[in-house]
Amino acid sequence: MLEAGGPTQVQHADFHFVPLLDGLGPEISQHLTSVCVSVRRDFLCLFRDLIDKLNSNRTSEGAEDASPPVTCIVSDGFMTFSIRVAEELGIPVAMFFTISACAFMGILQYRDLKDRGIVPLKGTHSYS
Repeated sequence: MLEAGGPTQVQHADFHFVPLLDGLGPEISQHLTSVCVSVRRDFLCLFRDLIDKLNSNRTSEGAEDASPPVTCIVSDGFMTFSIRVAEELGIPVAMFFTISACAFMGILQYRDLKDRGIVPLKGTHSYS
């Protein structure tokens, strides 16, 4: 999001967007396997640290630039580490699934397709 339009694209008076940096360089962040490994390995701790930092960096109450504590986490449905952090900190979490209806139906039907032996596909002849 930040690369697409810069930080001014996500500034709103009553809503704070905070990026969760993956720690990967720009050349690596486009490599899907590296990003997936980084998310699984590092994001639980990175996310917990970010929430702790946001809650501990609040200025004194009544100050003009006071930042409220994190009161809700809105997370992508595939970033399930956010559920664990929200539960640990007692913060409500809303999971937002950004996949298409077609992908959702595929996920929803996968178990039945697997039970019927349709997936996983068996051999290259199954791809046509």
